Amino acid sequence: MKNTMLHMKLNAAVSVFSIAAAFSVFLPASNAYGGICFLPDCNLDLPSYDDVNSDSSWCLDNGYYFSCPDGTSPDYSQTCPRDESYTKCSAEQWCKDQGYDKTEEYCRSLGDTWYADKDTKCPNGQNLYKECVEDTAQACEDKGYVNNCSRPDKTELCEWNSSFAKCCNDTESNGCPENSKVSGCENGTIVGQDTCGYDCHQCCQTSCPAGYAYTDEQTSGGTSGYIKDGDDYCLHCTRGKLYKRKENPCTGYDLCSGYGGVDNGDYCYTGNTKKYSKCREECLPGYIEWCDAPITDCEKLGYKKTVSQCNGKFSFTCPFNKDKVFCADDCSYTFTASDCASQNKNIGSQSCTRNGTTYYASCGTTCTNGNCTSTPSQSECNYVYLASDCANQCKDVGSKSCTRDGKTYYESCGNTKCAEDKLCNDKGSCITPWYGYCCDDVGSCDTTFCKAYNYPDCSDVINSCKSLGRTPKFDRCTQSASAHVAIYTCEKEYQCYI
Repeated sequence: MKNTMLHMKLNAAVSVFSIAAAFSVFLPASNAYGGICFLPDCNLDLPSYDDVNSDSSWCLDNGYYFSCPDGTSPDYSQTCPRDESYTKCSAEQWCKDQGYDKTEEYCRSLGDTWYADKDTKCPNGQNLYKECVEDTAQACEDKGYVNNCSRPDKTELCEWNSSFAKCCNDTESNGCPENSKVSGCENGTIVGQDTCGYDCHQCCQTSCPAGYAYTDEQTSGGTSGYIKDGDDYCLHCTRGKLYKRKENPCTGYDLCSGYGGVDNGDYCYTGNTKKYSKCREECLPGYIEWCDAPITDCEKLGYKKTVSQCNGKFSFTCPFNKDKVFCADDCSYTFTASDCASQNKNIGSQSCTRNGTTYYASCGTTCTNGNCTSTPSQSECNYVYLASDCANQCKDVGSKSCTRDGKTYYESCGNTKCAEDKLCNDKGSCITPWYGYCCDDVGSCDTTFCKAYNYPDCSDVINSCKSLGRTPKFDRCTQSASAHVAIYTCEKEYQCYI
């Protein structure tokens, strides 16, 4: 456009000059009109605003440029009114022409984490950029979060970048549940968090889970009989570490069931069972067959009640303590005579007595015309023991009875009448038998060594068994101390004390 304007101005000047030259042919010669002039030195008495040079100067003087300096571009929205070939120059327009068209405000409008990319700023210094970039770290810093706290507050992390947070001002473990803390109990169960969001680990428990009940000492093997069942434990607040346990297998140790173990101090327990590193090859003096010491503890043998506790019950007396007995089952029948009457039935045939009251196993037949009898049907009585049968066994009658053909029968006999050191013979009398090992030249038995240990002759044992009305029978030879002694048994249910 600026070249067009210059061309128009030159054409106007040339036109005026041509007209003047044409008129000169009609004028007389004069020195005033002699000679030739050249633009722009000609003074054609044209108006000053038509002076080409004056327009250019005016535009330049008012900040318009014919050619913009480096780093700027013409702004065609601002042309010189005297010469449109001159324009204002804009550094901002130059940036936009080069692709630097994004402002900081535009980039921020994309979101809280978006910023103008400082590395793509327009080189002429204008605040225009080619690119916007997401910068979460800068966004967090703008909101007051930092990434250099000695103890960041995990409850106040920056939402855009979790490496930035507010700093925690509370002491460590503040707010942790009782018996827990952040540091020092890392193996404990997580039971909560402190006020700054750090995990609180249980340091100890007042109540451990089922099975975690045994200390190091109780799971150490050796005489404890048990070892740890796994490496995990429960840290109890007063008892310390508690473990689960299992029986120690005691690998390499033996029960030594033949003759017992050598008590050399090297032994191991599996539960309550003692095992040995070395077994004996013969029994110790004074021990009976299988090298076991005789058990004389009535409690261990099952005689746990007193005579009064078994009152009215069938019982057995401990041979080592007559005050200790084993009680048979209580009277377990539940029907009384009144129960049967309420059902319009006779009483049953099987009965027993409990605390002075007679109970029946069941009720009998239906009463005839409402008339019930207290006598059970004889056809229902199937007990077989008479009082005389029990007497021949030196026993009381049992507690359960019924009547058949005018006789009272009992389900079984009751307690023995013989004291603990007596036996019942075939005549129903309590006698004192001979008992103990005896010497006899039978089988592999050897009377020479047997008598050296003051054992009696087997003839005494044989006679004792015969006094019971039974037949003595040789059983076997066994070892007691260093002697091979004989053992005799008596026929039927009794065995001589040997």
